[in-house]
Amino acid sequence: LPLTVEALRAKEVNAILGPKFGQEHPSTDLVVDLHSTTTNMGTTIIIPEADVEMAWVAAYVLHECGGELGEVRVLMHSIPNREQRLNLSSAARHGFTIEVGPVPQGVLRHDAVEKTQRALKALFEFLQKSNDDYDSLMEDLAKIYPNGKVPCYRSALAKIPGQIS
Repeated sequence: LPLTVEALRAKEVNAILGPKFGQEHPSTDLVVDLHSTTTNMGTTIIIPEADVEMAWVAAYVLHECGGELGEVRVLMHSIPNREQRLNLSSAARHGFTIEVGPVPQGVLRHDAVEKTQRALKALFEFLQKSNDDYDSLMEDLAKIYPNGKVPCYRSALAKIPGQIS
């Protein structure tokens, strides 16, 4: 199968940030991939399955951006092993994608840029708070999500192995 443009670019970025394959610990801790889409997804945070750290980040970003009432969703894709994900966010130990839509092709919409900035700001806030006082941050998240459950969707398995649905 021919690789997608995103898969080809991920390979190029891997050469810069990697190596990704064959090592337990890549040289880059986090890649944040920013996307717009023609799909009416609102602000969607996409994280890999089984990445607990990114799940906590997604929970924080979801809350800071207004939750589901603020048209923010968390999507966990169904390929937990980053070596099998040929996308940009898999080039690092942790991947985090912010996708905002709908945005028509060839159009720069200020509201989409602002939504992306808001989510990115919340991600950076989480990272800073995590470095400053991790225990306090986790206590705050436990208050926000007292039952320990964060609203999250899971992508369907792809029809073709190795692709994200």
